[in-house]
Amino acid sequence: SCRPDCALWMLRWTDAGASALEANDRRRQTAANPWERSVSRVVFTELLPEEEHVMVKGGADIFLDTPSYNAHGTLADALWMRMPSVSLPGETLAARVAASMLRATGTAGGVLLVRNLEDYARV
Repeated sequence: SCRPDCALWMLRWTDAGASALEANDRRRQTAANPWERSVSRVVFTELLPEEEHVMVKGGADIFLDTPSYNAHGTLADALWMRMPSVSLPGETLAARVAASMLRATGTAGGVLLVRNLEDYARV
């Protein structure tokens, strides 16, 4: 089930990307959708100098990796901050980078590799 107090934290690369996300969200909203009004729960972070960028990440509760193209440096930052991290390994190299990094760090800090999208959504 959806947690009403959660938020999606994203890096704002361009205003066009943020606008496209908001437009897509408005199209998908229905009364039965548990993510209704989810645009208000998206937090955009601007590009920052590296030291500030890492400190800002420390404010997150969990790092959810994207399944189709995994994090690389961003996950390394999250692991360095001892942030619990979740990843769903895929078939391609780009979709397995995080799994390799998470396996190498062990389970300290709340590392979790899930096996399917259902488990990923449950997290």
